Amino acid sequence: MQTRWEHFEHGADIGVRGWGASKAEAFEQAALAMMAVITAPEAVQARDTIEIDCEAPDDEMLLVDWLNALIYEMAVRHMLFGRFHVQLNNHHLVVQALGETTSVPRHQPAVEVKGATFTTLSVVQVDRGWLAQTVVDACAMDLAEEAPEAYKDIGAVVDATDAAGLARKVARLEPLICIKG
Repeated sequence: MQTRWEHFEHGADIGVRGWGASKAEAFEQAALAMMAVITAPEAVQARDTIEIDCEAPDDEMLLVDWLNALIYEMAVRHMLFGRFHVQLNNHHLVVQALGETTSVPRHQPAVEVKGATFTTLSVVQVDRGWLAQTVVDACAMDLAEEAPEAYKDIGAVVDATDAAGLARKVARLEPLICIKG
Protein backbone atom coordinates (compact mmCIF):
# COMPACT_ATOMS: atom_id res chain seq x y z
CA MET A 1 0.00 0.00 0.00
CA GLN A 2 1.19 3.48 -0.87
CA THR A 3 1.66 5.76 2.14
CA ARG A 4 -0.33 8.95 1.55
CA TRP A 5 -2.80 11.45 2.98
CA GLU A 6 -5.74 13.49 1.73
CA HIS A 7 -8.40 15.93 2.84
CA PHE A 8 -12.13 15.44 2.50
CA GLU A 9 -14.93 17.97 2.88
CA HIS A 10 -17.20 17.95 5.87
CA GLY A 11 -19.39 21.04 6.19
CA ALA A 12 -17.44 23.93 7.73
CA ASP A 13 -14.72 21.59 9.00
CA ILE A 14 -12.05 19.56 7.20
CA GLY A 15 -11.58 15.81 7.07
CA VAL A 16 -8.08 14.36 7.34
CA ARG A 17 -7.26 10.87 6.14
CA GLY A 18 -4.02 8.92 6.20
CA TRP A 19 -3.10 5.56 4.67
CA GLY A 20 -0.09 3.43 5.48
CA ALA A 21 1.27 -0.09 5.29
CA SER A 22 1.12 -0.10 9.11
CA LYS A 23 -1.18 1.54 11.64
CA ALA A 24 1.77 3.74 12.73
CA GLU A 25 2.24 4.96 9.14
CA ALA A 26 -1.49 5.73 8.85
CA PHE A 27 -1.26 7.81 12.08
CA GLU A 28 1.78 9.67 10.66
CA GLN A 29 -0.09 10.40 7.43
CA ALA A 30 -3.22 11.59 9.28
CA ALA A 31 -0.99 14.06 11.18
CA LEU A 32 0.57 15.24 7.91
CA ALA A 33 -2.92 15.73 6.48
CA MET A 34 -3.80 17.87 9.51
CA MET A 35 -0.60 19.89 9.12
CA ALA A 36 -1.40 20.39 5.42
CA VAL A 37 -4.66 22.07 6.46
CA ILE A 38 -2.46 24.77 8.03
CA THR A 39 0.57 24.95 5.73
CA ALA A 40 2.59 22.88 3.28
CA PRO A 41 4.31 20.24 5.46
CA GLU A 42 7.33 20.16 3.13
CA ALA A 43 7.91 23.88 3.90
CA VAL A 44 8.42 23.09 7.60
CA GLN A 45 12.07 22.50 8.45
CA ALA A 46 13.10 19.82 10.94
CA ARG A 47 14.96 22.13 13.34
CA ASP A 48 13.56 20.86 16.64
CA THR A 49 12.24 17.52 17.84
CA ILE A 50 9.66 17.02 20.55
CA GLU A 51 8.29 13.79 21.95
CA ILE A 52 4.58 13.15 22.33
CA ASP A 53 3.31 10.20 24.37
CA CYS A 54 -0.36 9.12 24.28
CA GLU A 55 -2.36 6.17 25.51
CA ALA A 56 -6.03 5.40 24.94
CA PRO A 57 -8.46 2.49 25.32
CA ASP A 58 -8.80 1.94 21.54
CA ASP A 59 -7.34 2.95 18.17
CA GLU A 60 -9.96 5.61 17.42
CA MET A 61 -9.52 7.38 20.76
CA LEU A 62 -5.76 7.14 20.29
CA LEU A 63 -5.98 8.92 16.92
CA VAL A 64 -8.05 11.76 18.41
CA ASP A 65 -5.77 12.01 21.46
CA TRP A 66 -2.66 12.02 19.25
CA LEU A 67 -3.92 14.76 16.94
CA ASN A 68 -5.15 16.85 19.89
CA ALA A 69 -1.79 16.44 21.65
CA LEU A 70 -0.12 17.67 18.45
CA ILE A 71 -2.49 20.68 18.30
CA TYR A 72 -1.64 21.45 21.94
CA GLU A 73 2.10 21.31 21.22
CA MET A 74 1.69 23.61 18.20
CA ALA A 75 -0.20 26.13 20.34
CA VAL A 76 2.04 26.22 23.41
CA ARG A 77 5.36 25.99 21.53
CA HIS A 78 4.30 28.21 18.57
CA MET A 79 5.57 25.50 16.24
CA LEU A 80 4.60 23.68 13.09
CA PHE A 81 5.66 20.13 12.30
CA GLY A 82 6.48 18.51 8.98
CA ARG A 83 7.70 15.02 9.90
CA PHE A 84 6.67 12.38 12.41
CA HIS A 85 8.15 9.09 13.58
CA VAL A 86 5.35 7.12 15.23
CA GLN A 87 5.87 4.04 17.35
CA LEU A 88 2.75 2.11 18.32
CA ASN A 89 2.45 -0.65 20.89
CA ASN A 90 -1.17 -1.75 21.33
CA HIS A 91 -2.91 1.51 22.26
CA HIS A 92 0.22 3.36 23.37
CA LEU A 93 1.83 5.80 20.97
CA VAL A 94 5.20 7.56 21.20
CA VAL A 95 6.02 10.12 18.51
CA GLN A 96 9.06 12.12 17.56
CA ALA A 97 7.62 15.26 15.92
CA LEU A 98 10.09 17.33 13.89
CA GLY A 99 9.42 20.96 13.13
CA GLU A 100 10.25 24.59 13.75
CA THR A 101 8.91 27.82 15.19
CA THR A 102 6.00 29.20 13.16
CA SER A 103 6.93 31.98 10.74
CA VAL A 104 3.79 33.67 9.39
CA PRO A 105 5.54 35.20 6.34
CA ARG A 106 7.26 31.91 5.39
CA HIS A 107 4.63 29.32 6.37
CA GLN A 108 1.58 31.44 5.48
CA PRO A 109 -0.78 29.51 7.78
CA ALA A 110 -4.23 29.30 6.18
CA VAL A 111 -6.24 28.26 9.24
CA GLU A 112 -5.86 27.44 12.89
CA VAL A 113 -6.84 23.90 13.81
CA LYS A 114 -8.73 23.93 17.12
CA GLY A 115 -9.19 20.21 17.66
CA ALA A 116 -9.70 16.71 16.31
CA THR A 117 -13.29 15.49 16.60
CA PHE A 118 -15.10 12.15 16.72
CA THR A 119 -16.86 12.90 13.42
CA THR A 120 -16.21 10.18 10.80
CA LEU A 121 -13.58 8.82 13.17
CA SER A 122 -12.18 5.54 11.91
CA VAL A 123 -9.00 3.47 12.23
CA VAL A 124 -9.38 0.32 10.13
CA GLN A 125 -7.36 -2.24 8.27
CA VAL A 126 -7.87 -1.95 4.51
CA ASP A 127 -6.35 -3.67 1.46
CA ARG A 128 -2.75 -4.43 2.49
CA GLY A 129 -2.63 -1.56 4.98
CA TRP A 130 -4.37 0.83 7.38
CA LEU A 131 -6.62 3.88 7.16
CA ALA A 132 -6.86 6.53 9.92
CA GLN A 133 -9.32 9.40 9.52
CA THR A 134 -11.27 12.04 11.41
CA VAL A 135 -12.57 15.58 11.03
CA VAL A 136 -10.69 18.55 12.49
CA ASP A 137 -12.27 21.80 13.61
CA ALA A 138 -10.48 24.65 11.84
CA CYS A 139 -11.09 28.37 11.60
CA ALA A 140 -9.57 31.15 9.56
CA MET A 141 -6.72 32.98 11.25
CA ASP A 142 -6.95 36.71 11.90
CA LEU A 143 -3.30 37.34 11.14
CA ALA A 144 -3.51 41.08 11.79
CA GLU A 145 -4.52 40.35 15.37
CA GLU A 146 -1.51 38.09 15.85
CA ALA A 147 1.01 40.24 13.99
CA PRO A 148 3.15 42.34 16.38
CA GLU A 149 3.42 45.09 13.77
CA ALA A 150 -0.37 45.59 14.03
CA TYR A 151 0.11 47.10 17.51
CA LYS A 152 1.48 50.52 18.35
CA ASP A 153 4.65 50.70 20.43
CA ILE A 154 3.29 51.17 23.94
CA GLY A 155 6.36 53.16 25.00
CA ALA A 156 5.75 55.69 22.21
CA VAL A 157 2.05 55.93 23.15
CA VAL A 158 2.88 56.57 26.82
CA ASP A 159 5.54 59.17 25.91
CA ALA A 160 3.14 60.98 23.55
CA THR A 161 0.37 60.96 26.17
CA ASP A 162 2.79 62.32 28.81
CA ALA A 163 4.18 64.98 26.43
CA ALA A 164 0.65 66.14 25.55
CA GLY A 165 -0.17 66.53 29.23
CA LEU A 166 -3.01 63.99 29.04
CA ALA A 167 -1.47 61.72 31.66
CA ARG A 168 1.60 61.50 33.85
CA LYS A 169 4.01 58.56 34.03
CA VAL A 170 3.96 57.05 37.52
CA ALA A 171 5.08 53.44 37.02
CA ARG A 172 6.41 51.05 34.43
CA LEU A 173 4.62 47.70 34.36
CA GLU A 174 5.70 44.49 32.68
CA PRO A 175 3.02 41.98 31.64
CA LEU A 176 3.37 38.47 33.03
CA ILE A 177 0.79 36.84 30.79
CA CYS A 178 -1.62 37.75 28.02
CA ILE A 179 -5.14 36.30 28.07
CA LYS A 180 -7.23 36.64 24.94
CA GLY A 181 -10.93 36.10 24.97
